[in-house]
Amino acid sequence: MDLFCAIDLRDGRAVRLLQGDFGKERSFGDPLELAERFVGDGATRLHVVDLDAARTGRPLNRRVVKAIIDRVTVPVQVGGGVRGEDDVAELRRRRPEARIETIEDAGHRVQGDKPVELARLLAGFLQPS
Repeated sequence: MDLFCAIDLRDGRAVRLLQGDFGKERSFGDPLELAERFVGDGATRLHVVDLDAARTGRPLNRRVVKAIIDRVTVPVQVGGGVRGEDDVAELRRRRPEARIETIEDAGHRVQGDKPVELARLLAGFLQPS
């Protein structure tokens, strides 16, 4: 079983929302330090969500997401603000040899009404293990 260590981003910080309530959050500080700590403690995958982007549709923490992808050596699953092919391509350029799993928002957006677009999008960035 693979366990994903999760890092939720809000205003450039690592946070945890209480029951998804944006009014009730706990800060965990610098997300880069947290990512390094998780990997140093043995995490084999990370799950990073840009909560601001999930809420607004704009990738407000993309710089932080990219920095995490650049810094760690494990696969990174990204959610929040990943709305289409351009977003996926931008993230894949960070570490082309890495397996960056970026399907959450893109899948929700295109799955129901555009399954062919979803299949093309997935084929463009999923790599075999």
